[in-house]
Amino acid sequence: MSIFPKIAYRLTKNMAGSIAISAFVVFVFLLQFVFNSETLERLDGIGYDAKLTLLSPLPESVVNIQIVDIDERSLFEIERMPWRRDLYAELTQKLTDMGAIVIAFDILFSEPQVNPAAPVINNLQETQALSKSSTVNVTEILEQFDYDATFARTITDKEVVLGTLLHRQAGLKKGQLKDQAVVQSVSSLTDKVTQYQGYAGVIDKLATKSQGLGFMNSVEDADGFVRRSALVAKVDGKLYPSLAAEAFRVYSLADKLEPVWQEQANQRFLEGVKIGNSLIDTDNQGRILVPFKGPVKTYPYTSAADIFSDKVALNKFDQAVVFVGTSASGLADLRVTPVTVNFPGVEIHATVFESLMSPGALVYKPDWWQGALALQLVLIALVVVSVLPRLGPVVMTLAAGIMMTLVVAANLALWRFQSIELPIVSPLLLAFVLSAYFIILGFFSESRRRIQVKAIFDQYVPPAHIERLLDTPEALSLDGEKKELSVMFSDIRSFTTISESMTAHELKKWLNQFF
Repeated sequence: MSIFPKIAYRLTKNMAGSIAISAFVVFVFLLQFVFNSETLERLDGIGYDAKLTLLSPLPESVVNIQIVDIDERSLFEIERMPWRRDLYAELTQKLTDMGAIVIAFDILFSEPQVNPAAPVINNLQETQALSKSSTVNVTEILEQFDYDATFARTITDKEVVLGTLLHRQAGLKKGQLKDQAVVQSVSSLTDKVTQYQGYAGVIDKLATKSQGLGFMNSVEDADGFVRRSALVAKVDGKLYPSLAAEAFRVYSLADKLEPVWQEQANQRFLEGVKIGNSLIDTDNQGRILVPFKGPVKTYPYTSAADIFSDKVALNKFDQAVVFVGTSASGLADLRVTPVTVNFPGVEIHATVFESLMSPGALVYKPDWWQGALALQLVLIALVVVSVLPRLGPVVMTLAAGIMMTLVVAANLALWRFQSIELPIVSPLLLAFVLSAYFIILGFFSESRRRIQVKAIFDQYVPPAHIERLLDTPEALSLDGEKKELSVMFSDIRSFTTISESMTAHELKKWLNQFF
C-alpha cells in the first residue's frame, strides 16, 4: 500500500473519531432542554450570579424608594407579632404625613383580627354583670376596639397595596383576591404562566378599601436561590399581579396590567406585561430576572420603632414609595439570593419595583434562548473539530484559551449592550471539555510518535544520539559539519555469501548483533 493512502486513511479515521466525540458531548449538553438538568441549571445560575455581581444592569434610581423594617427592635419596643391592626393604621398615617405617596405591605392580612373587647363584653353579659339597662354603649366600645375597621378607614383615601399569598395546594382559599387590575383575555389555548390552586387573600374589610392587592410569592431555582420574580400568576384560570407590579401600577396611575400574548402552534406565549406606557419583557411564565443592585440594605431602611417614636428626618419619605416588611429572623421572610444569603423578601419587592421603572435596562432571558444556546454549542463543536486537530499541543492550548475568552466576551456584550441573558457555563464547559480532549489526544499522539521514531532509529543510530535529536530537534541539520573524527573500518568475510543465505529481516537482526 502506498504511503499517501495510509496517511489519508489515518486522517479520516481521526477526524471521524473527533466528530463522534464532539457530537456525543453536544448531545449530552442538549439533553438539558429535554430533561431540564438541575446540575447544568445550577451551574448556569452560578454564571448568572457572577455576571450580576460584575455588571449591575440598572441605572441610578430616579424614585425615592424606602423600606420600613419591622425589625427585632420594633418587636421589642412596640409589640410582638402579630401586631394589632391599629398599629398598621398609625404607621400608614405617619408615613403619609411625612410625604409617602405609595405604601406596599409585604405582610399578610388574610384573617380578621379578634376584637379584644368582644370576649370581655360577652363574659359580662353572660354573668349579667352588664345588664341591658346599663348606660354603657356596647356598640361604641366594640367599634373602638375593631382594629380592622380602624386600619380600613385609614387606608381608604391612600395609595396602599396589600399582600396576598398563593398556594400550590388546592382547597386552601380564604380572603379576597382582586383580578380587576389585570386585563383578562379568554382563550382556549394553553399557556405556561405559573398556576396556583389556592390562596390566602385579604379580608373583605381591607380588600375593598385598598388600591390594589398583589401576591408576595418568591420564585426559587433548583439550588434554592431567588433569581427571578413573577409579575403575574394564575389562580382558577385568572391572572393576578405581584406586589411589586401592583405597586408600580398604582404609582404610575395605570388602570390595568395588560399581558402581551403571542399565539402559535395551538399555544399562546406570554411575551411581556404592559403597565401604562411601559412594556416589561418576561419569559413564558410571566417572570423577570431580579436585577439585584447589591447586598442587604442597598435601599434605605428605617426601623418601624423610629417612625412610631418620631425619630425620622421629615424629608426622608417625601414623594416616597414605601415597602413595609420585616427582616426579623423569626418571621421567615428571608431568602437566599445571588448577592447575599438571608436577604429580606421586602427588599426583593423593592428591587423588582425599581426595575419596572427602567424596563429598557432590565436584563431578560428571551423565549428563543434555548435555540440560541443550541446553535452556540454546535458552532463551538464545529470550530473545535475543524481547527484544533490541525495544531500542535502548545498552539492548540492557546487557541482554546482564545476561543473561551471570545465566548465570555460575546456573552457579556449581549448582557451589557442588548440586555439579554444567555447561559454562559454550558458553552464554556463544552469548549473546555472538547479542547481538553484534543489537547490530551495531541500530547498522547506526540508521545506515541516519539516512541515509534526512537524504536526505528535505535536499530541504526546510537540511543544517546536519538535522545539528543528528540530533545532538541532544532539541532538537526543537513548542512554538514567539519570535525576531527576517528573512523574504524570493518569488513565481514564472505558477507555476500552470508547475506544471500538470509532473509532481509534475518540479515538486519544479524548485523545489529554484530554492531
